[in-house]
Amino acid sequence: MRLTRAERWIISNQLRILASYFPEEKEILEYQREAIEHGFEREYDSIIPFIESDTLSAAGCDEVVEILEMYWQMGRACRKQSEAGMEIDVRFPGWDGDSEYKQRSYARYYCKQGDRFADMGDSVFQNARKPMLPSYRVMLDEWRDHPRKYSLSFEDVLDLLNLGSRVLRPQALVTPPGSADE
Repeated sequence: MRLTRAERWIISNQLRILASYFPEEKEILEYQREAIEHGFEREYDSIIPFIESDTLSAAGCDEVVEILEMYWQMGRACRKQSEAGMEIDVRFPGWDGDSEYKQRSYARYYCKQGDRFADMGDSVFQNARKPMLPSYRVMLDEWRDHPRKYSLSFEDVLDLLNLGSRVLRPQALVTPPGSADE
């Protein structure tokens, strides 16, 4: 990581202030300040380990919200259909904890700030243990162009789930309960 002289000056001042507020940590904070002031780049990551080096772009954040919205709409459609005796469990599978940790972290952050997607429960935070973005993106492309994306039918939900399943497992299909394919 590289820091400009001005950034080093700001961090140095922050460390000096922290040392005055936390005398029990003064020694380590002064040690860190010395590394910042002298520009010892090798030490920067150990000084600010809680600041992640990579980011999730605004477009990436928007994509996460859209994926959650799509699943919320599918769940809403299925809750309406369950009143008519047709049931299918549409639970959000989550994000891969290894390759999609930024999306998973943002989903957690976004959902903590209000009631949005609260009825999706903890599924928003779960680890899918396999990459899901390719499947979500194919489903999202279809959902974005759907004329009734905010009032999906039961069949629309099945179509979207099947589309996503084919990306993960080409032969996987979701069939409605009571169909001949069961």
